[in-house]
Amino acid sequence: MNAKLMPTGQQKLKDFFYSLKNENRFLSSYIFEGAKGSGKETMAKYFSAHILCESNPPCLECNACKTLYAGTNPNVITISNDDKAEIGASKIRELVTDVFIRPQSADKKIFIIKNAHLMNETAQNSLLKVIEEPPEYAVFILLCENRNKILPTILSRCASVLIPPLSNEAIFEIFGSKNEFLAAYSMGNPGKFLSLSEDGEFLTLREEFFNKIPLLIQKKRTSIYPLCEFFGKNKDEKDTLFEFLTLFFGDILLKKNFLEGRIINRDKTETIDRFNTETTKQSVVSSLEIIAKLQRELGKYGAYALCVNDMFIKLWEEING
Repeated sequence: MNAKLMPTGQQKLKDFFYSLKNENRFLSSYIFEGAKGSGKETMAKYFSAHILCESNPPCLECNACKTLYAGTNPNVITISNDDKAEIGASKIRELVTDVFIRPQSADKKIFIIKNAHLMNETAQNSLLKVIEEPPEYAVFILLCENRNKILPTILSRCASVLIPPLSNEAIFEIFGSKNEFLAAYSMGNPGKFLSLSEDGEFLTLREEFFNKIPLLIQKKRTSIYPLCEFFGKNKDEKDTLFEFLTLFFGDILLKKNFLEGRIINRDKTETIDRFNTETTKQSVVSSLEIIAKLQRELGKYGAYALCVNDMFIKLWEEING
């Protein structure tokens, strides 16, 4: 078996695929659902290898497996939105035409639709017709981030396969990088872990955030002005900054509840400990409420700088009494 092609982690899914192959219980339509970067395509490809390979688990060495992973297997057809806003009906009609061309030297022919949630309604209705009465050799795998955008009539005809988060250990094994914070922040999403680990601006922004956040526990209220300026200067990254802020206060609350093992910012325990000493549990809960309220009001009223300044004044008052 080619170890390089074997997906890391997801043992429950591997066992599920094995049992389907072992009992010859493959269905004609599946939805692989998970967040962007969760590994849907990786698992769909490995599932396809179960279908096409004679071995169980798949050998990943035979011609069927090698051509599958090289993208040249004639019995695996993959389509996507190609960076467009949606998948239109014309692309699905082309796929449907291909459905009725029998597989070459194989029992099955697999059709993978990436970003299936981006199919417009006309495209989905075109797909529905062939999913309702597929040829006996056809297998459809829809990769989806949001099942609510898929027609109920399609959902009812597909087996759902959820792609769960990976463990931190699996992510470290995949990338050969042990970054506890990024693993926790990515919440088991390997694609997010990779993109963030390569994003120098994200890491720099986070370091600057942690350099500024201790200003909230200074005894003079004017100390918070550089923090306000930092948020104002980085308005375009406000979603990330507010996520940093919410996760940080969440970590303080975890610390107060003796749940250190669930802390996200594990490399910033010194700062978390300082805030833990200077705050009460109620003040942290109230601070989280202040942050959440500000985020809601930003969408209603705009005036970003004024809202941010008001928020930090309230946070300082909550913490310092």
